[in-house]
Amino acid sequence: FLIKEKSDIPDQRHGCGGTDFIRPIQYVEDHLKPDIIFYGTDGYGSAPRKPPKTPIIWCMTRSSHIPANYGAAVQICTGKILRRR
Repeated sequence: FLIKEKSDIPDQRHGCGGTDFIRPIQYVEDHLKPDIIFYGTDGYGSAPRKPPKTPIIWCMTRSSHIPANYGAAVQICTGKILRRR
């Protein structure tokens, strides 16, 4: 959905059952071609099996689950490095 104003943000969230990291990462690599991907997440979801060509840093809201065995991971609320690439 498109958010134009603060009132467009729903009061309740739906899902909470795992994010699909695959399609956004593929889109970014195919269309935007960045030097690095920063992905903000709680870590629960499906990541590509193979690492993307673009380096990725998982910016974790908590340290309980890093979504993939590649990339670096940092806990954003503390700045604690969870895994170096």
